[in-house]
Amino acid sequence: MKLFDIEQQVLDAFVNDGTDEAELVDISIRWRGQPAPAGSSDLDRLWRSWQRLNDTCRGESGDDPATQQACAERDEVMKQQFDASSAEFLTAWQNGDANRMRELAHADQMPGRTIPGDLLAFTPAESTFGDCQYDPVGTGEAACYMNIAEGGPGLYFRWGVDYEKGWLVLSYAPDV
Repeated sequence: MKLFDIEQQVLDAFVNDGTDEAELVDISIRWRGQPAPAGSSDLDRLWRSWQRLNDTCRGESGDDPATQQACAERDEVMKQQFDASSAEFLTAWQNGDANRMRELAHADQMPGRTIPGDLLAFTPAESTFGDCQYDPVGTGEAACYMNIAEGGPGLYFRWGVDYEKGWLVLSYAPDV
């Protein structure tokens, strides 16, 4: 059996499972051992899944069990995408990756404090954000705390949802 035949069987299984077209391209490229195209990270995959589920959740009858299932899955995928986004932002911060930090933030919404510029003056003291308040329904935001190695007050971070990109850092401020 040729590699393409196996790949086609795998893709057919995903098509029958309802996997969207963009994910199939990523799966196909990864299967061949080639790098996935730009913009196909796990964050992007999760967010595309959220968009697909959101379309079903909002566009179908609320009485339909399939719609209710899509809404429940959408909410879970949104939480997964937030967890992955905050972890990826922290990793970029720890590594001093200014470009990735910019990609994961709404820099235009942070007057007076820039990402990555001002933030790179601080060193995160923990391996994960703590004390996270996750409220996608009420405020549409999440907030987390991070102690810093330089001492003094830690930093509070706010995330918001961008429909095209998912969860992005909106702002950060010292805990005063």
